[in-house]
Amino acid sequence: MKQKTKLKYNFLSMCVLLILCISIILSSKGTVEVCHALASWNPITGFQPGISVDIGGGSPFLPVVPNPSYSDLIYTNPDGSLRAFSSLKVKNDKINTNYGGWKHAAFVEYFSVKRTDGRLIYDDDGYLDVSWWNANGNFGYSDEIIDYKSEIWVKTTISPHNYNGFLGSVLNSKWQSGAYFEITWDRGEDPDDRLYSNVHDKNANTMASGNYRNNGVNPGDEFYKLVDWDYCSSPYITIVLVGTAYWENGWWGGSYDYTNVWSFLSGFMPRSNRNWSNTLTADVTKSGNNFYSAKPFVATASNLNNFVKINNVKMTPIEDQNVVPFKEGFRIAITDEGSTKVSIENGSENQYTDYNCIIDSTLPDVNLVYLNSNGLDKIKENAVTTDSNGVKSQTITGGIFRDQVQVNFSANANESPERCYVTHSGQTREITTGTWLNEEGDYTVVVQDLVGHTKTIKFTIDNSYPSNNV
Repeated sequence: MKQKTKLKYNFLSMCVLLILCISIILSSKGTVEVCHALASWNPITGFQPGISVDIGGGSPFLPVVPNPSYSDLIYTNPDGSLRAFSSLKVKNDKINTNYGGWKHAAFVEYFSVKRTDGRLIYDDDGYLDVSWWNANGNFGYSDEIIDYKSEIWVKTTISPHNYNGFLGSVLNSKWQSGAYFEITWDRGEDPDDRLYSNVHDKNANTMASGNYRNNGVNPGDEFYKLVDWDYCSSPYITIVLVGTAYWENGWWGGSYDYTNVWSFLSGFMPRSNRNWSNTLTADVTKSGNNFYSAKPFVATASNLNNFVKINNVKMTPIEDQNVVPFKEGFRIAITDEGSTKVSIENGSENQYTDYNCIIDSTLPDVNLVYLNSNGLDKIKENAVTTDSNGVKSQTITGGIFRDQVQVNFSANANESPERCYVTHSGQTREITTGTWLNEEGDYTVVVQDLVGHTKTIKFTIDNSYPSNNV
């Protein structure tokens, strides 16, 4: 009885511990590590003053995938951002097609476009979307284009087989000697624009039978190069499998059902010559190669093949989380007050175009020079207002000056340029910094920068006003 009680007690203890462990795991599963900041921004969630940025649990920023498996590729970022790859896979469109009752082309698992210029490929899923006929029978064009130096490789495996032979003996799919891949453009319609690569014979498909009954081609588990991608100037490249396929009994011998195969495996793989042109755009005020905004913003570099530098430092997109690839280009986070230098590779390799991305969140500085020390005794400063774009405005009233007033304003390289307008006696004119105003009457001075920040000063020049001269 005592032992039974002890066992029961141990069992209950283990159950309690197990429940506690499960509850901890479940409660921790949704926990997100948070980096707190007074203001934070990234190209995905945008600017969040006083709100933290999530840095754990479902982060879309992943490392480069050098040779991804299918499980690597089925993941896509829900925000639409792209991932980094060193190669793209191309599906075998005929992997499930029957030829004489056998899926002879199924030994081709996939093709691979391997980039060879040392740069990365940015893509949503790691597969090259080819131009092909859709389910409705209409030809669909792909927006994914290979316009960089690369090579075409093929991944093969053992050919289809089964154990449906006499007395359960193995039946193997095989190819006659001379089977080959034809790499061409326009489905081989131009005989002068084709390259060929033989299907490798690995003697792999014996399925432990120990017999090679016929002198055929036995593909196996192999990954090998077919051709360089940039061998022609056509708008697309295709891969066709050509040969005579059959099946044999791996134990008893005999070959049967010879079938001539012309199998269009790849679809139309789009290509283009290397384009080095690049543009930087942003939905903010632009003047020349300068962008101005009152708050953090996104600038987009259009060419995903070209490098980006920020303040003269070459960025590694995704790893450097302020540069994130999307279909339209690299989204670049501009978050620092003042000027951020963004340089984009443009025109040719290692040639850069520089831009200044300026965040100016402050009102213009205006300085008035006057002679009577009591000129500001009745001054009134209204509260600063800020609109949804971060643009500030303020009005100052009540100044009364004797004789004359000088208006001074300026902006440095980290601020947006400023202009000044004066209204007096119903007439408005633009003035430069250092201008003296000396006619009697009411004045409205408006200093506005290129971002839109506005400081308005209303005052009066009254030559009869009691003066405490400086």
